[in-house]
Amino acid sequence: MDKEGSLRYDVENRSDLFSKLILSKENNDAITVDPEKPTAWKAPSLPTYVAAYVTLANILIFLAGTTGNVMVIVVVTRVRDMRSSINLYLVNLSIADLLVLLVCQPTALLEFYAKDRWFLGQALCVTIPVLEHTVLHASILTVVFITFERYLAICRPHSGIRLSSDGEFIFTIICIWLGAGLTSLPFLDMTSLKESTFYDGSPCKVCKTVLSKPWHTYYIVGTTTGFGVLPVIMLACFYVPIICRLRAKHGLSKETGRVSLTHADNTSSKRLQRSAALFSGGYRLRSHRQVIRMLLLIVVFLFLALVPMRVLALWQVLGPPGSTLSLGIEGYYNLIWLCRMLMYTNSAINPLIYSLLSTRFKIAFRLVLRCQSHVLNNVLNNRNQNMMTRRTALRLEVRSAFSTGSVSGHQHYPVSENSRGTTENNVEPL
Repeated sequence: MDKEGSLRYDVENRSDLFSKLILSKENNDAITVDPEKPTAWKAPSLPTYVAAYVTLANILIFLAGTTGNVMVIVVVTRVRDMRSSINLYLVNLSIADLLVLLVCQPTALLEFYAKDRWFLGQALCVTIPVLEHTVLHASILTVVFITFERYLAICRPHSGIRLSSDGEFIFTIICIWLGAGLTSLPFLDMTSLKESTFYDGSPCKVCKTVLSKPWHTYYIVGTTTGFGVLPVIMLACFYVPIICRLRAKHGLSKETGRVSLTHADNTSSKRLQRSAALFSGGYRLRSHRQVIRMLLLIVVFLFLALVPMRVLALWQVLGPPGSTLSLGIEGYYNLIWLCRMLMYTNSAINPLIYSLLSTRFKIAFRLVLRCQSHVLNNVLNNRNQNMMTRRTALRLEVRSAFSTGSVSGHQHYPVSENSRGTTENNVEPL
């Protein structure tokens, strides 16, 4: 048997997430080995460095990802003051990321070391692909819904559509997981456990995903588009007006945040100017910008991780048959594991983003790591009380300045939108 035949077997008889996207045709289902000469050829082997970096990188990603996502879930669920609408959606994202690390990663590593043989039985052969794609689709849908919620809060505060109350949140989460699961069910028809032949000629079982029907190809192309291209377009449609609105608010705040004082000394003037800037919505604007920066980073990392996988899927489905053979076994495995580790890294990196861009998450993580979670509520509650006390004092001070005539009547003083009776959503601090 030539090297090409052995590589075809190796490439086509894989059952993890990425190799399922290789989607071999049934007429190339398995190779045949001459039973009279079971050792007449030697199967190609991977270089040692591939096994070394795959093992080390996956261990580090798994440990960091599981620890970080569990910490996010613990912090938000145990600390009442952290249960904002955004943070609850981030918990759902952490659950999806945690399932990626617990379901996809161990299965892929098991097959890597088992040389593509399947030891987990028919039931898991069929259900694991569904679970893998369900958690991936749930991650993407969660990011889209989080961005849509921010779009409504910032750009359409009077639309009447809310995703932040308890009822709407539960309904949205159910829709996310239901949609993710339903769009993954076709793998039940596409995946099965089959008899094949191992490198040395001995019989073995492999878990295969085969495009045996025309709609299978349409499904793969459709899900690649629906969970790859379409979310990018939707997120762009949300983020462009969000950024424009925040930039406009920032410019307005800088222009109107100053107050002319005619009967006060320089010290009082500076103090009231700072008070006016805060009272005019500067705190809310900073909170908006912090949330958007964090969400943008999450989106960028998500699609940097998923684009290679989607491109690989389309290449295998729409490209010339056997086109991956030109890579050679070493090149193919390097490509496939680069795609895998990008996806796993994305599932592990989100808690790091939260800790870098959110002061509250940073404090919470630090206290949890020090086993001081019992003081976390007090710390965050004190920060909120101090902020509310400060804002109340500033409001009273500015009103006093107006009532005593220390501010000229012809000057415009910006008042926060909520104080005018509008219904714009408050931005809950992260």
